[in-house]
Amino acid sequence: MSRRFRSRVDAVVGVFLLAPIVISGGTIVSLLRTGDENLLIPSAVLVTATALVAWLLLDTSYTITDTELLVRGGPVRMRIPLASIRRVRRSTTLLSGPALSLRRLEIDYGTAGLAIISPAEEAAFLAMLGAAVPEAELPAPSGS
Repeated sequence: MSRRFRSRVDAVVGVFLLAPIVISGGTIVSLLRTGDENLLIPSAVLVTATALVAWLLLDTSYTITDTELLVRGGPVRMRIPLASIRRVRRSTTLLSGPALSLRRLEIDYGTAGLAIISPAEEAAFLAMLGAAVPEAELPAPSGS
């Protein structure tokens, strides 16, 4: 039993993340066309920042295995033992987390752990998590 769930991506969040990629791309091309060696470092910084944003967009996901919830979001990696999950609740918190949507789930685990995620297939994610961790408090099904 292992299933990967991609992150939901809100239009607003998607535009917010894609805009810097588009702007940076144009800026990088303009900087490189000038041939000015002093612009190599700013260009490298823009390329790195653009790659990080693209990594977030392409790689944010949540995998439920037999024993763990694996959370990935760009460079962020979390391994949450299923047995440690106490409660899941819907949230629109603005706390930082590997979630590309403002429709989020807060997962309380361990003694003080908190993970913020936003699976695109929320109902399927919650059903699978509920089957794997029947003692956890989960939100009631919604029409997602």
